[in-house]
Amino acid sequence: MSSTNNTNAATADTIPAIPEYRKKVIKIMNTQEAKKKEGITLLIPQPSPHGHARVYQDFRWSNAQRDRFLADGTLPFDVNNIPSNLKPVPIGMWIFDGRGSTQHSMPEIEMNPLPDLERIKAVVVIDFGIPDYLCMIPPGLCRLVPTGPHKGRLEPTFAMTAKVQGPNQAIELQAQPSSASRPETEPEVVDHDDSSTSIEHSPPRRTGSRRKMASVLLGSAVLQFPIWGFAMSYGIFQEYYIKHWTLQGSQDLTGIIGMTSNGVMYLSMPFLFALFTKRWARYRQIAALLGTAIACVSYLLSSFSSNVWHLVFTQGVFAAFGSALVFSPMTLSLGEWYKTSHRALAYGITLSCKNIVGSVCPFLFSGLLDQHGFRFALRIWAVLVAGTSVFTILLIPTHPSALAIATQDTADSMDTEHDPTRTTDTVRTRKIPWHFLHHRTIYIYCVAIVLQSAGYGIPQTYLNTYASEVAKLSQTSATLLLTLFNIPGIASSSFFGYLSENKHFTLSATTVTCISGLSSALSAFLLWGLTTQGNLATLVLFSITFGFFAGGYSATWGGLMNDLESEARQSNEAIDSGMVYGLLNGARGLGYVAGGLVGVPLLKAGTEKYGGIASSGFGVQSSYGPLIIFTGLASVFGGWGALWKWKKLKL
Repeated sequence: MSSTNNTNAATADTIPAIPEYRKKVIKIMNTQEAKKKEGITLLIPQPSPHGHARVYQDFRWSNAQRDRFLADGTLPFDVNNIPSNLKPVPIGMWIFDGRGSTQHSMPEIEMNPLPDLERIKAVVVIDFGIPDYLCMIPPGLCRLVPTGPHKGRLEPTFAMTAKVQGPNQAIELQAQPSSASRPETEPEVVDHDDSSTSIEHSPPRRTGSRRKMASVLLGSAVLQFPIWGFAMSYGIFQEYYIKHWTLQGSQDLTGIIGMTSNGVMYLSMPFLFALFTKRWARYRQIAALLGTAIACVSYLLSSFSSNVWHLVFTQGVFAAFGSALVFSPMTLSLGEWYKTSHRALAYGITLSCKNIVGSVCPFLFSGLLDQHGFRFALRIWAVLVAGTSVFTILLIPTHPSALAIATQDTADSMDTEHDPTRTTDTVRTRKIPWHFLHHRTIYIYCVAIVLQSAGYGIPQTYLNTYASEVAKLSQTSATLLLTLFNIPGIASSSFFGYLSENKHFTLSATTVTCISGLSSALSAFLLWGLTTQGNLATLVLFSITFGFFAGGYSATWGGLMNDLESEARQSNEAIDSGMVYGLLNGARGLGYVAGGLVGVPLLKAGTEKYGGIASSGFGVQSSYGPLIIFTGLASVFGGWGALWKWKKLKL
């Protein structure tokens, strides 16, 4: 502190100036903490034997303490006597050893892997070895430039002219001395000595990051083809199996393959998301390649099936699990690359491509089955899955922030094994935070997703048979209805994602889900329910409108996740977006299975009551009437989150 006291004494008559770095720190922290309680949050680094450390604890400042920091840089506590009531939270901050630095460069740092400080918006703290001083760099303003294998050098990412004069650098953060020696006030002034050195840096380059984000989005979009192509087009295979039956066993078992496939895929996603969110993040691409191999082998084995149960296990279980093993880690990476901007839109674009797959693949499989039969068609499909999956998986690297967390976990575990003095209590492992399960919001959204998915699966399963048996339409017209059912989802997914994230008229997630749920319910009641025999136009209109509003429901999940993250910030809790997304997919899987199980008794009840439909009767008066009513009611409750939010506001 001697150099600081001498400087202050020499400039006693000078009005203290607020360094620019403090304004930036306060502005950034206030922006990040705007929805929390009073004050801002100071992040406290914990020691590490590696020469750097992640920060896992916070301390809330009052407004008075913040004002004092603005005035003279005084911290509200002694850094050597940290309060014991600090609440651990996983946040992004790194502290580096800066001893040996010069006025022109930092010392070389060796880490494996090098963290992407600019991308993860991490706060950087540098210890230059100056007593009572730390250098603090706000998020996004510093990066590690690689200088060799696993080596890098810290550099700022913004154009800046800084006056450097001993410990009074423009980005110093003064630590508070002990309470016994701390003066009442210790104003800090900026020394404008002419002998100071001017350092200029060029503006940052973000072209590479944008290019990588674009490749991730492209890879995620194309990856929908091998993942969902078979599951969304299984009805074509089922029709072929029944018309060209050569297998042993009951034909009825072919009807459960599609339901089993969707159920296995969606229900396995929460577990796979949990595995690859943290510690196994570095193995995401390997897992996706393994999933591709499982799916391809399953399709190949399926082509040699002689009994229907062979198809159930190869197509309904193993191929579905392989596809889920591709989808889960790659979707986690997509969410991390777009975590700070346009995440809902990115999900919407990806889901639009999924609907494109659902519209194109039926024609692809129909042609393959007509030309080559199901055995050779499955072998061709296995080759297509292998080629497209491997190519797109390589386009989706794991985000550096996930790799950094996984590496730090491994390093901490190794330190515990080799250092007997370090117990598991002293090593903070980054476990998946489950705090969001303590709030009712996640349960409201999950119930809504289960109900909406149960209703959404009914037309997918029964619209084709309804058109043939009740509306008395040709097989070509019935196939056209299924195609028109999937095509609107191409635009609706991007549309609903845009409603959640745009600069002009952004709508809340609950509002967007309400629009989707109510509109699809009206379509089911007024169009499908009131259609008459031979009325193709009404069914076409139903397929388009219901496919548009119900098909875009999943695109609202980006907004739902933003709401959950906002709730976590207000409660000062950690949340893992990837794990939340996996649970939402699990809820969707439950909905699909529930819809399949409920559909059979509903159709049976309608058949017993109505038997068929008269030439002048409506669809709701046919044997499919209970299914139509269930579809509408399930869609209504799919948007019930808006009602819950409105009730909360009224209270």
